[in-house]
Amino acid sequence: MARNAHGRNRHNTTADFLITGTSRRSRTQAAQIRNQARELEEHRAFLEEVSIAQQLGIVDANYAQQFAGPPHEDDEQERSQFEPLIGSYVGEDFENDVEQLPCAAHAAYHRARRYAEGRERMSQRWSELEEQVAAAFLICQKATKNWTSLPGTYTLPPNTCTCDPINVQERSMDLFDIIYRHSAIKVPFCLCTPDVVRLVHYGYIASSPDVPRTAFSIRLLQFHELLWQTAVVSTSSFVQALSAFLEMRSDTPLYARGGNYRKRNLRVPLSHSIDMFSRIRLIQQKILIEGLQLSQNDQWANQCPRCFGPNQHEVKSHPKEPDIIIALDGNFQQRHYAYASKDNPPESHYPRSFVKPSKITNVADTLTATDASAVGIDPPCADVHKAANDARGETTWEKCDDNGLFASACRHDIPLMFANIYKTGEK
Repeated sequence: MARNAHGRNRHNTTADFLITGTSRRSRTQAAQIRNQARELEEHRAFLEEVSIAQQLGIVDANYAQQFAGPPHEDDEQERSQFEPLIGSYVGEDFENDVEQLPCAAHAAYHRARRYAEGRERMSQRWSELEEQVAAAFLICQKATKNWTSLPGTYTLPPNTCTCDPINVQERSMDLFDIIYRHSAIKVPFCLCTPDVVRLVHYGYIASSPDVPRTAFSIRLLQFHELLWQTAVVSTSSFVQALSAFLEMRSDTPLYARGGNYRKRNLRVPLSHSIDMFSRIRLIQQKILIEGLQLSQNDQWANQCPRCFGPNQHEVKSHPKEPDIIIALDGNFQQRHYAYASKDNPPESHYPRSFVKPSKITNVADTLTATDASAVGIDPPCADVHKAANDARGETTWEKCDDNGLFASACRHDIPLMFANIYKTGEK
């Protein structure tokens, strides 16, 4: 036993520890040697966390490069000053904890993956129903004179439903129109007709392909389409204005599910209904083009009759005046962040006004193959203009997959075609 250092004041006090004959410095060095493998394993797990965080867009490449190498000895010495003299983790099994280190990034990755898979399943389900919905839309559009008179009751046309009355069940829904809303109203549904198709006969478009709980009237979506084309109003702003307007015309407030009296946000349901309405409009235009057998020139003339229409009785100010003048320009403000969404739509889902990526790739390969032929050509605009000289490449747009939008317009300010700028300049 050893006498306590404060024995002068407390003569009957002893300290209960043993003297082993080794110094604290040697014990610290031995612990550092034993923990060297653990430090390397922890550093490897940390690098894995940084890599996953970079994939999810949480950190950038510059931050990840700072930790690319192994841990420095200077860092170990500085960190050892703040560690206990004898390692607190000596003898612990770290192999079981290594897999749990990047738990936050692991959970975020799987949440993003489940969200993307859910969106893909919903998109496939909408694709399965779009033809039936478009057929019901065209029939009802003619019967209601372009939705100027909505049906007063929730009934289907004759010979539409073949179910027994016992198979027709009611479900509570929230229906929104341009001048009113119905909260938790009972709407009948059956087994032979999909819910989305049945709601079209009632004058509404559902917000979900399966068991919808919310629907918006078709004339409200028509108004939103015209408003978006002329004023470019965002969906969030439109939802706020619509909710405030309908709130004044209703006696009961609309709350979200789950209690706590939270106001319901209609942005996501309205976006789904708008997407379905856009699908119907594209199918309607496709039927019109195929039914009238319009040629490519006829379709261009439909966009701008002055440029692409017939030139009969046309008077030019100069004999050499061109028939068509097209302006090309890019906008790098309309960029898309790579981690905002992981949607990868096929080329069949691209709008007609957008150039498909396959065509852009072929042209880009042709231009790259002819770079040697352009040696000596010094176009001042391409070299001076920072948007067109391709100086801002993938490193500049590291967090963006589509870093801009390239558009063409005629001299009558009518947009013609668009193309996504993928990690490059206007070239």
